[in-house]
Amino acid sequence: MNSLKYKILLLTLIPLSLVLFTIGILSVHNKNINERDLLLERLNSYHYLLESGDLTFETSADKDKLKALLGETIEFSEIISRDYSVIYSSENSAVPLITAEEKLDIDEAFYGTKTIKNNFVDANGKSMLVVISPLVVNDRVVAVIHQGISNEDSSLRVREYGFFVLVLTLSGMLICFILIFILLNIVVLKNIFKLKNSALEIQKGNLNIKNDIVSNDEIGQLATVFNDMTSKLEESYSSLENKIQERTKELDLKVKEITDNNLELENNKIVILNLLEDFEKEKSNAEKLVVIRTQELSDEKSRLIASINSLKIGFAIVGTEGEFIVNNPSLIHILDIKEETIALDDITRYLKVEGESLLERLKRCTKDKCIVEINEIMFNKKYLRLFLNPVFSLEGVPIGGVLLLEDITEEKVLERSRDEFFAVASHELRTPLTAIRGNSEMMLESYKEEIKNKDIKEMLTDIHDASVRLIGIVNDFLEVSRLEQGNITFDKKLFDVIELTEKVISSLKTEADKKNISLEIAKPENPLPKVFADESRISQVLFNLIGNSLKFTEKGSIRTTFELIDNNIKIRVVDTGKGISIKNESLLFRKFQPAGDDVLARDVAKSTGLGLYISKMLVDKMGGTIGLEKTEAGIGSVFFFTIPTSS
Repeated sequence: MNSLKYKILLLTLIPLSLVLFTIGILSVHNKNINERDLLLERLNSYHYLLESGDLTFETSADKDKLKALLGETIEFSEIISRDYSVIYSSENSAVPLITAEEKLDIDEAFYGTKTIKNNFVDANGKSMLVVISPLVVNDRVVAVIHQGISNEDSSLRVREYGFFVLVLTLSGMLICFILIFILLNIVVLKNIFKLKNSALEIQKGNLNIKNDIVSNDEIGQLATVFNDMTSKLEESYSSLENKIQERTKELDLKVKEITDNNLELENNKIVILNLLEDFEKEKSNAEKLVVIRTQELSDEKSRLIASINSLKIGFAIVGTEGEFIVNNPSLIHILDIKEETIALDDITRYLKVEGESLLERLKRCTKDKCIVEINEIMFNKKYLRLFLNPVFSLEGVPIGGVLLLEDITEEKVLERSRDEFFAVASHELRTPLTAIRGNSEMMLESYKEEIKNKDIKEMLTDIHDASVRLIGIVNDFLEVSRLEQGNITFDKKLFDVIELTEKVISSLKTEADKKNISLEIAKPENPLPKVFADESRISQVLFNLIGNSLKFTEKGSIRTTFELIDNNIKIRVVDTGKGISIKNESLLFRKFQPAGDDVLARDVAKSTGLGLYISKMLVDKMGGTIGLEKTEAGIGSVFFFTIPTSS
């Protein structure tokens, strides 16, 4: 109880004491400043008299005037020249020695600077106020006044004044302490002790206690709140007892429920243990199955690796960045390399692949979902063919690719030998066939009247027609051989393709009239530019396309159309013939594949199957394209080819 009282007293007296002490210090400081200003005022008056000429120091009256002005406190007063010599010194001046520091102050005084030292202590330990100031006569510094005044009397008066202020401050603090102590006992602490007693009663469990403090201040408000709190605590306590009883009942029900659940859990535990036993059995069976499947996969892997290694063509599975995952010995043998680790970039470097690298081509074909094929790669006197196919996961995510590298040197040798055989055989056949055709033609024309026997005449006609057909076949063989070997030159020039088409149709009109088929030209409304190509070769392509349509068209018409697309003219040959089945569309433009639907019916069509193949090679070498635009069985077909209009 008493500790609270003393804490309040202490917290009140500390700031009050600081305030009173600060006021005393400021008062003493102010007194000290006043005493110093009084001495400076006396010195300034003396200085003024010197500058005005009222004091000359030559008469005793001047000295009495100086003594009356400064009083008994003057210690020394002297006038010093620029070389630090004393021009004048007062009677009672105990002239001190001029120190180095004072010489600096004297030098500054000659430049107009005044120096004041408040607590200068001389050799006797006496405290003085020293002033070094310039003496100005007619606006010119003629000397320096060096003065010292004792400030012991003023210091004594300041100390007496400070002692008085200290006594007054302590008396005020004592009176305040007594007044605060009385006020706390009467007004504040009485009600606080009442609140404390009430709190102790509540601690004992007496919630009916009420405070009788009547006041409008904070303590009165606190007492009101305290009474409200005890009322609410009493209500809460009663409500809490009711809730405890309710919760007790609920807990009894929960305990019963938990007991029932425990029984159920025990039953479930037994079931789970049984399941665990079954699981262990299944796990054991699964482990056995995993071992079996692992062995099967290992065997399958061995068979797969053996199959890959047994391939005569080079085989490799590569990752998305071109790294080799699996490769067979044939690939190493074909490339004749000894490196253990290779990648697509290494294959690109070994084979000197021009243009895009194999890794770039793999990424491009992965994006386009196509196959990369590079034919006739020359490598160490060998011909190689390369295939690069992207590989995707079941979810369609690219996971790499498959590289196939085949040595086709023997195939190329056989192909070249076959082509040379065809060329030689064709040359050797064409001479006797030309003789047969010429002789039979001469016999039919020159000895027409002499040949009376109809059978002999028909045999000569068959000989002539067969020789003409054989010469055509031989010419096709020679044409294919020259095209494949690149031995044909093209005489490209500008010409009108519509005029050329009209000449071709005019040549085929007799054959078309025999079959009652009309040959039509659909000229465009706007004139077409001239094309840049070999006119004789374009004529050969037109003969092949229109001739094929004429062979396989029994009725209707064959129409040739023209269309300008960018810098190319697209020529279409539209017929009303039998059409081509879907299964035979992929065989078009291949060697020895006729345009008809029946590959074996060569005698009927009188075709070698080289016309479209030759046409494709000619158009490709002149910078155009050729193909089948559309076909429908029983309705007809549309073939097309394009020719550039400029070089």
